[in-house]
Amino acid sequence: MNASSTVLTAFLRAVYLALITGALTGLGAYQQTNDGKASVIAGLIAGLPVLAGRGLGEGAYDATRQTNGDIKPGDVQPIGDGKAV
Repeated sequence: MNASSTVLTAFLRAVYLALITGALTGLGAYQQTNDGKASVIAGLIAGLPVLAGRGLGEGAYDATRQTNGDIKPGDVQPIGDGKAV
């Protein structure tokens, strides 16, 4: 297990969540405004904090804890180590 795979796993989970969040926000904005450009911008703005917070923030935090040996069952596990994600 290395720290970079933990960050990658957290970032991939964040990408999935950001896509869902951005798409739902964009569709909701389009339904209200009927303006495609503004809806795409709203979706991107909604997805960026998810990428930063969950992907980079949580991934770096878990990687630091992993390096220090402070692993808990609910932490993000690296992809491909045979454990549930």
